[in-house]
Amino acid sequence: MKSPNIFNVNTRGFTLIEILVVLGILAVIAGSGLAFTLDSYRGYLFRSEYTTVTHMLAKARNRAINNFNESAHGLKILGDQYVLFVGGDYATSDSDLQEIFPRNTALSVAGEDEIVFEQLTGNANDCDSPSCTITFGYGASVKNITINAQGGIIW
Repeated sequence: MKSPNIFNVNTRGFTLIEILVVLGILAVIAGSGLAFTLDSYRGYLFRSEYTTVTHMLAKARNRAINNFNESAHGLKILGDQYVLFVGGDYATSDSDLQEIFPRNTALSVAGEDEIVFEQLTGNANDCDSPSCTITFGYGASVKNITINAQGGIIW
């Protein structure tokens, strides 16, 4: 009986070089896919935060117009949270009536940090000029929310 030759050139299979090339190609594809996925996720977080604040402003304005709790309503932007409050300003508002929402601290928020809508009219009364602006930024992306003196929310 003949012993098997382990160095037979005619055997089938892949060489080490072929396997390493395929693994390298797969690593490049996976790496680029991960970069696109993370960028897409960051964009989603940015748009989500922007939309959430817009809806919170609309909620505060609607409550003020509908005379909910017979008081003005507003939104306060703090370092790590947003607070919907009842009253003429955040400092004197009743903490039992506040709604607190977490804030994504990776995003920069500039401009007005407290917007109050007047009872029944919904007018924004804390704007320093004819309109208030809240600016959101993340990397190269920047978006503004503008609130005019009549309480209109432009986004």
